[in-house]
Amino acid sequence: MDNIQKDYNKMLSYFGEDVQQDGDTLHAIITQYSRSPNREYDEYMISSSQKISRGDLITYHESNWLVVSEIKYNGYEYVGFIRHCNYTNEIKVGETREVTGTDSMGRPIFETTPEYAEVKGIIESNSFSIDQTSGLKIPANESVLTVQDNEETRKVELGTNIDVFGRMMQIYGTNRTKIGLLVFSLQRND
Repeated sequence: MDNIQKDYNKMLSYFGEDVQQDGDTLHAIITQYSRSPNREYDEYMISSSQKISRGDLITYHESNWLVVSEIKYNGYEYVGFIRHCNYTNEIKVGETREVTGTDSMGRPIFETTPEYAEVKGIIESNSFSIDQTSGLKIPANESVLTVQDNEETRKVELGTNIDVFGRMMQIYGTNRTKIGLLVFSLQRND
């Protein structure tokens, strides 16, 4: 173990704290970080000697955070960025069909029951301005929902309607290009 790694481990023992990483304990240093002076969301830098990956769900100070960046590893520490999950809700991920009887011709009668999974993620509203210097912004009636890429979220189908802060929105697209994350494109239903 070289001196830099020893120094990092000492710093981690002094300043690090235990958080939950997908249900497991992770000892990490979490510091506030802003890439932009106009912060529109909470973003923190996370550093640990234990492996972290984009898409990990971190529970920090009783709030859910999602690792949204690629992870840098320099031989002794993993570093990435986490953003606060501002959305938690049940989303339909499938359905089960059960035979409940037969009709007069002997054909099965099915009862369909939807299956839901709790999803934690980050909702962002897309908007644009006519003039960069003016404060006028026109909402595009669209949003994106960034979630952890896992077995449950991969079951979410296009056309699924979800409640987003009291407004019904429909999933019309899925971006799977960011390893560890799924980004659902949403449009309002009204």
